[in-house]
Amino acid sequence: MIPINHTDNINAILNSFHKNVISTYVTKLKKISPNKLKDIDKNFSLLKTDINKSIDGNLIENIPSIYVAKPNELRKYINYFDTNFKEEFFHLKKLKNYKTDYIKLSKKKKKSDEEKTQFEELKNLVKQCNLLNDFLKIYFSYSSYDQWKAYELAEKLSNLSDIKVCPYCNRNYISVYSQQHENGCTRMKFDHYYDKATYPYLALSFYNLIPSCNVCNSDLKGAKNFYEKIHIHPYEDKIDNLKFKLKIEDVSFINSISKDYEIDLNFDDFNNQPDLKLKVENHNETFKIKKLYNFHKDITNDIINKFYVYNEERINEIYNSFDGKLFNSENEVKAMIFGPLLSDNIRPFSKLTEDIIEDLVLKNKFIDEI
Repeated sequence: MIPINHTDNINAILNSFHKNVISTYVTKLKKISPNKLKDIDKNFSLLKTDINKSIDGNLIENIPSIYVAKPNELRKYINYFDTNFKEEFFHLKKLKNYKTDYIKLSKKKKKSDEEKTQFEELKNLVKQCNLLNDFLKIYFSYSSYDQWKAYELAEKLSNLSDIKVCPYCNRNYISVYSQQHENGCTRMKFDHYYDKATYPYLALSFYNLIPSCNVCNSDLKGAKNFYEKIHIHPYEDKIDNLKFKLKIEDVSFINSISKDYEIDLNFDDFNNQPDLKLKVENHNETFKIKKLYNFHKDITNDIINKFYVYNEERINEIYNSFDGKLFNSENEVKAMIFGPLLSDNIRPFSKLTEDIIEDLVLKNKFIDEI
């Protein structure tokens, strides 16, 4: 919905964070037996190729490319792992079930030939899954990294960038507050754009961690598979022509008497761009954009009323009356009157505000021509 701009600050945060993260992997390696490491190397050498290229040299200077890969490169990793390790990752998701069945059979004193075969198969599957699990814990599990400091990353993103509101919805602040020796803290959530249950090897990839609000992250998205069902990616997609608009249902709206309308999105404008249309429709479906925004007609009602009261002539008059001392531009006057604008994208509903004003201008021109 709202793009996250690539800035030098973002790159600095990215590099600093991941240098700290990968520098701890040696400690974790020491906790795993040499024999198990040999088994991991034997079974997952293809998975290690990219990591070893970067890490085996200087831990502080080199960062595995998978950790800093841009969204289009992350999809290449998914394709690579699906091609070479699809079966292994499929079994990994069923590891708990395999272990339960294995334990049940191991306790059975007398087994049929079929059960013996099943028992051996489960034994091998559990062993392979455990190895893959250990491999993922070494390289990709942020829960076991000493340097995984989500609050620290959140504070840097909030303080050194323009990420102040949820990019998925533009409805909620994602403020960060954390102080030592104080009870109570809050921060943005980090949504795994490609869910970590299906794609655990992307758990520490910076551009797979989307700062978001709890509603979008937990209540609405959850573990939906954004690789199989394409959505807008805040770090990748800047869809300027996706607009909110008023769907008027009563002609009396022309005189600003009735508020009989719906808040809509211009999906039909993407009919000639089927891939993009699918992205915006899926985004709307997952994050309930239209449905949730229609709970906020109090905001659009204010915009509509102010639009009629503060026309361009009145805005120009306010700007000039202060002789340039209070406002640097007429846009600053508009921001004071209408609230958050997209050009000042650090507050909720900035996109809605700017889009509805634009839509009202177009509708007024149409009415004047009738």
